[in-house]
Amino acid sequence: MGGSKKRIVPKQELINMYSIEIDVDAKVELIEIVEWYNQQKFELGFDFLDEIENIFTYFIENPNIYAKFANNFHRANCNRFPYSIIYTILEDDKVVFVVGIFHQHRSPKHIGQRIKDKSKIRKN
Repeated sequence: MGGSKKRIVPKQELINMYSIEIDVDAKVELIEIVEWYNQQKFELGFDFLDEIENIFTYFIENPNIYAKFANNFHRANCNRFPYSIIYTILEDDKVVFVVGIFHQHRSPKHIGQRIKDKSKIRKN
């Protein structure tokens, strides 16, 4: 019987975990990316989604694992796909707020504009 082992999380760790909120624009991007990859190859979009979910697992336990790159925003790069997740940490609420999922060759101006537009949500 195969499969991955699930880690048992002690109660104290659960208290310290963060939740994830995804901006509406980032949700739309995610759906579009998954659909595009699924059109390229059967279930490739779901492989992309699995990688995003794996990164989110790191966010929950330690959102500071990825380096800051602009105005308290962090960037987590996917390993298999040329995409980055841009997020900020709302410490008071223990929330990781995902503002975008961008192709790594996309114009930095577009990413910068999204960060500027979403900066007002920051509480820290």
